[in-house]
Amino acid sequence: MKSSDPKPNPMRVSKRRPVLADGAMGTELYRHNVSTQECFDVLNLTQPELVLRVHSDYISTGADLIETNTFGRIPINCTNTGWMVAPE
Repeated sequence: MKSSDPKPNPMRVSKRRPVLADGAMGTELYRHNVSTQECFDVLNLTQPELVLRVHSDYISTGADLIETNTFGRIPINCTNTGWMVAPE
């Protein structure tokens, strides 16, 4: 890219449409019978196939990108699970 070229817009897959992303991961996990009391981050370890299924569903319905299932990584969100977040 030449310095005079405009910077690419990461929010566009093409010039024709915006990037579509996943959303409402918690809602989809509830839909798959995950309790509202569950720490969703722990599902990455205990039910990785479920997390993969939700991500795959987003992709198959047109999402261009997906986010990690780590919204609650803040230790207070998973304090009663028996799992600990390692200090960095």
